[in-house]
Amino acid sequence: MHLSHDLHAIDRTLLFHAGQTITPRRLNALAKTSVPGRFIRLGGTSLFADIPRVFHDKRYATILSPARINREIIRHIRKVSLPETIIKELRKIKRLLPYTYRHILRVAVLSNMLCLDKHFQKTYDPTFMARLSLVHDLGKSRIYGGLASGEALDSGLGAGLVMFSNYLDFVNAARDSIVARLRTTK
Repeated sequence: MHLSHDLHAIDRTLLFHAGQTITPRRLNALAKTSVPGRFIRLGGTSLFADIPRVFHDKRYATILSPARINREIIRHIRKVSLPETIIKELRKIKRLLPYTYRHILRVAVLSNMLCLDKHFQKTYDPTFMARLSLVHDLGKSRIYGGLASGEALDSGLGAGLVMFSNYLDFVNAARDSIVARLRTTK
């Protein structure tokens, strides 16, 4: 992926310059610069209590059955460990963007359900996929509220949109890198 603009982290630290190509090698180098923090098992947080609510949503009653599959999904999601900073970010999203938070939980449950399908069991690790799905929308809590909730944009958001667009480019490149690695570790 070739960047058309500088890519900054949430704290405005420059990650990549405009014109650079994001490669798996550069992503790995960037990942090594992150400061390791404390990891928390999701099953021990208040956020975990929200997972079963997904199974009670009538819109998903047919696809999320039988109950045996739901217990298996919950078992995998319970095992997920995430950095404390990610847990805090998910709590922030829950507070600021409840629709996005519920979406994240639905994606975690549905992607986990797909991993348990006999066609994918040997290809995808359900716990790993639950971890990926729980972080797929991180960063939304940093977007101007009107944009995140779909309201009309103010005129001063151009720079923020560019930064968010580059962030999405970065996330997509990271995802592609992870998927490529998953395919080679079968």
